[in-house]
Amino acid sequence: MYWMVFLLIFLGIIVTFVIIQRYTQNKTLWITDMSATIWFSVRSEQFELITKLIEEYNQTLPKSTGVVVVGVNFETEDMLIERLEDSFYTFSTVQVPDMIFLSEKSLKKLYDRKLVLSAEKDDPEFRMFPVMASVDMMYTNTKRVKSMIKYTQKTESFDELPEDVLENTEGLLKASDVYTRIQVEEHLIKSDGAKPFITINSLERFFVTSYMQLGGDLKSSSTNYDAFYKVWRYIVKGLLLKYISVVPEKRQFFNKIDTVKSPVAIGSYSKEGYELSEYPMFEGSVRKIVPVTKYGLSFVTKRMHDTKKSILTYFGDWLVQQQRNVELAVYFGYLPIINEKISTDEVFIKETISLFAMNIDFDQDDTERIANRCEFVTSYYESADGIIDFDVFDDERVNKIVSRILDYVDACSHKLDSDIDYKDPDNDTVGTMYARKAFDNWVNYFDL
Repeated sequence: MYWMVFLLIFLGIIVTFVIIQRYTQNKTLWITDMSATIWFSVRSEQFELITKLIEEYNQTLPKSTGVVVVGVNFETEDMLIERLEDSFYTFSTVQVPDMIFLSEKSLKKLYDRKLVLSAEKDDPEFRMFPVMASVDMMYTNTKRVKSMIKYTQKTESFDELPEDVLENTEGLLKASDVYTRIQVEEHLIKSDGAKPFITINSLERFFVTSYMQLGGDLKSSSTNYDAFYKVWRYIVKGLLLKYISVVPEKRQFFNKIDTVKSPVAIGSYSKEGYELSEYPMFEGSVRKIVPVTKYGLSFVTKRMHDTKKSILTYFGDWLVQQQRNVELAVYFGYLPIINEKISTDEVFIKETISLFAMNIDFDQDDTERIANRCEFVTSYYESADGIIDFDVFDDERVNKIVSRILDYVDACSHKLDSDIDYKDPDNDTVGTMYARKAFDNWVNYFDL
């Protein structure tokens, strides 16, 4: 009888020891092994993709860094949000996810509940930053680019453009300058704005991409106004004010010819095919980064690695490689970047309008409110007046979107007209004021 009691006690001690060991190991996984946790709620092929990304990361970098990624898939996004709310107030910092992926609908629920970290949780361990949801695209008129290259090869007054001129940002600026000179000085390309050689979907997205290519950290840049502004000013003054105009013709700066058009305006111009291509990168950058659009939210804990680097940064740095971004865009159900010829037919124009429309908050009925929050990035609205003349806009939804776009453009234009005198192209002070105001509007619009 006694031996049975002794055996039960002995077994109990062993079980207790195992439980304690397992608990300790789990705690060690969080604190010592430094696992970064990602919460999401997806199904089938989406789950397979995000799991594939995590597994691929875990099979490579952790061998040298010790930082592993743990993905947690919730049955529903409502359950994820409920758990997230609980974790803010009841759990330790360690148990809060390092990153979450949410749909736009669920994201709005968080905002509706006013779960803005800076207000709800007074804890410097947390930051929030955008999560990629769709991929911007650059369209290149390859026929026009080739003709420009050939022209510079046979014309002494021009420096010869290399074949890979659009591979980096410096080349893009140089090609834009050549394009302007050919139009203005040589009159060899019609100056009616009908055949842009390149179209960039969004200047502010191009700016963010450039910032990251220069070594900026998107996860912390929203808190660093001065660092953000330095790059913004470079982009605004280098692209918008000198080399590339991305504003509607009625708002052109310094009489420069439009060399960049919005994708939504392609159909009203040339019938030539455009090629989808990667964004250019700054010379010396280690990799290309695909720009991303749409709102998203990620909660980041600053749990540090032995190197004093945020543990999530290891996964984040790996994830922002071009192919990772493309895969994640697929995961969210939006278009990846592909190199293929596109046509300017009705279907394409409608699809492009649909993509571009998602980047604006069309729920704002009060034009004045929009004006107060607008960022001066009008690349979306190239030749906005001409949009109304498109025959393809025969459905009520698209017409409503176009109407709201025009209201938005007018509001932004009026707001800037009243605040800034940018008519003198030689006044550097004016240029500085403009760049600062544009930046302030951009920051306010995205609540950075």
